[in-house]
Amino acid sequence: MSKSSSKQRDNQAWRHAVADYYQQFKIEWRLSLPLLFIPGIGSVLVFYTPPLIIAHVLQLLTHETLSSHILIPYICLLAAVWITGEILWRISFHLLILIQVRSMERLYNNALQAMFEKDLSFFHNNFAGSLTKRTSDYALRFELVSDTLNFQVIPQIVPLFFVSYILWQFSPFLVLGLLGMITITIFCILPLIRKRQKLVNSREEARNVVSGHVADIYVNIDAVKTFAHESYEQVTHQKYVHDMVRKTRRSWDYQNQRIYLVISPLYVLTNVVGIIIALSIGGGNSAKIGEIFITFSYFASFTRVMFDFNQIYRQIEGAMTEASQFTALLLERPKLLDPQQPESLRIANAEITFRDVSFRYNENSSEDLFEHISITIKSGEKVGLVGHSGGGKTTITKLLLRLMDVSSGEILIDGQNIANLTQA
Repeated sequence: MSKSSSKQRDNQAWRHAVADYYQQFKIEWRLSLPLLFIPGIGSVLVFYTPPLIIAHVLQLLTHETLSSHILIPYICLLAAVWITGEILWRISFHLLILIQVRSMERLYNNALQAMFEKDLSFFHNNFAGSLTKRTSDYALRFELVSDTLNFQVIPQIVPLFFVSYILWQFSPFLVLGLLGMITITIFCILPLIRKRQKLVNSREEARNVVSGHVADIYVNIDAVKTFAHESYEQVTHQKYVHDMVRKTRRSWDYQNQRIYLVISPLYVLTNVVGIIIALSIGGGNSAKIGEIFITFSYFASFTRVMFDFNQIYRQIEGAMTEASQFTALLLERPKLLDPQQPESLRIANAEITFRDVSFRYNENSSEDLFEHISITIKSGEKVGLVGHSGGGKTTITKLLLRLMDVSSGEILIDGQNIANLTQA
């Protein structure tokens, strides 16, 4: 497979996985809709409103000595706001748990149903352990994606408007400085993140190979021990693990040496810009201490999102890559397909006829396993097939059960072509 076709296939698998996960939120829209707002409001009340109250108290301190009867209302307000925010977060968790358990159940069931549609050769050509891991990850990674979206991405949207509104009251330059630096940071790291995607895909494929090999060893441990293949399997395992570790380190090194190297200075610079603007607004006036405090507090809190943005994307990227490892399997069209208008199976005498049947395992191969076989097996008749190993005795049975399709010719039961029936 060429690089361009491989990339196109990866992109298709990603889009398929994203569409499947989005469909889960769409199905549970009555629960998903409140989650667009509740976490954000909770963040405002827990992380951004308390500094605003404290800033107001600091502002009062510049004019008078605060007594307990003045402070108590502010303390009560702070506690009430904070506990309300925590309650909203608990509600968010409850809604998300309901979405996750229902969605993961659907995804698990849909995944196995999709695998049942694959033909026998598909399972022969893939590690059973790798297929198991991909099938499980497809459902499991929905939890990580939904957690990240609902507790790290969506909760930043409402606070962004809240922070912008508050800072605008002090100076429009504070908002322009904050949004400008966030925009610059995103534009700087997006190209790096796209390049990392290839490394992550390669890493996940290597992990699937390791998991598949180990699972197949366990499933076939009788054969491994019977033929004393422990050393052989260990050497193969070490080769797969070395490849996985090498690709994992490449993706991690890229993260640390390229992406964080860009983000860290921009994160510091944004906060420096914020405090410079705040001090300029204050002009050394102690009456402006509350504005300076809230500016620095908001900049420090919100610009942390810039640093977390990469981590957030990394989590989603890793989870979606693992999920797309499964949806990539769905891009392979099954070789065996039921007819669009299948006939009903009608059995009277159950006479079996192989009429001029030829078969080859690989469509691209020029060599047939057997050619132009014609056999008639009458009702109640017993026929023995004799031949050397690999001659096609079991294959004839599989063709009769339509676990595989003939390359040419036809198989009839009471004159009815089995290609016109459903596989089941």
